[in-house]
Amino acid sequence: MKFNKLISVSILALLISGTSLTTTKQKEKVSAATPMPTNINMTNWTDAEVSAYYEGVNGKSGDALLAFLYTKIKNHNEYDYGSATHRTIYKIIDRNWALDALDPNGPANTSNFNYSTDNGFIRKLYADYNDNIATADRFKNDGASRVSFDKEHIWAQSLGNFGRTRGAGSDFHSLWPADV
Repeated sequence: MKFNKLISVSILALLISGTSLTTTKQKEKVSAATPMPTNINMTNWTDAEVSAYYEGVNGKSGDALLAFLYTKIKNHNEYDYGSATHRTIYKIIDRNWALDALDPNGPANTSNFNYSTDNGFIRKLYADYNDNIATADRFKNDGASRVSFDKEHIWAQSLGNFGRTRGAGSDFHSLWPADV
């Protein structure tokens, strides 16, 4: 329930986040220097915490709803998957955390995450082998010269580019790794 509510609200925020607000300034260009998180909070929010976070949204629509949601997401971090540094954020965002717990090399250290040495399992869109430790892909498989996955846009560029002139026209969380 709480996961579905959080996903629904996140999708709503994604759809609205690119819409221009007349009462706010446009977001500044993303910097490749945006720091990567090294501490990962793996706790789930309770229904009460999710409700408290969005307290005040009921009854709003139009510009009032957009302005309210903007205050919730305006201080988020963006990661540019075109940046060699930011590309490794996939190691957290698209990790197969269920398999991570079974990893014979040990699960990821969530309190001091190391992007250089971490090589966890990746969850790929369209792949039917994600949930088996013997067949699931790692971010870089043994013997591979590169990371082998594609980026699948789940938000069509034709539906809005959100002010960008090139590259993905929506937020990073609308890209999923896919089988090559």
